[in-house]
Amino acid sequence: LSASQPMAWAQHEVIAAEAAAVVEVQAGVLSYAPSFFTAFSPSTALDMVQRVPGFSLSGGDEQRRGLADSFGNLLINGSRPSNKSLSLQTVLQRINADDVERIELVQEALPQYDMRGHPRLVNVILREGAGNSGSWAAVARLSESHRIGPGGEISYTTQVGSAEMTFGFEG
Repeated sequence: LSASQPMAWAQHEVIAAEAAAVVEVQAGVLSYAPSFFTAFSPSTALDMVQRVPGFSLSGGDEQRRGLADSFGNLLINGSRPSNKSLSLQTVLQRINADDVERIELVQEALPQYDMRGHPRLVNVILREGAGNSGSWAAVARLSESHRIGPGGEISYTTQVGSAEMTFGFEG
């Protein structure tokens, strides 16, 4: 044994203790605290989800009619995103990393989660009062008479109780 081996072992124990503080394990679910992702400097929930070990985001079958088979392997506060017109990546990009309380990796079928054929799910848990978001877009359109006209859209999404409400205007 060299003199540096006890020091290396002590450092390993400190790193393991720090990791245990940010990753909690309970009955098939690993919970990652935001501090787990700090080294990656995430700005959105997508940045965090992409760093969950052993997980790859899947959007499901987005070409099918209706919502039945379009669900991917993402939950937000235990529910699947209900907007089929937005990709899961877009939904996660709209969530600020500061609004994430924790990210749960569901590794086995549990009664409270509908796996829908996915071997793993990620459940993004938002902080109380988080989840409000807005977006806007401005466009210039060229008509058949070669006139340029303005256009755009604005939308705002907020939590109302357990429901999500989106308000929008397009013109």
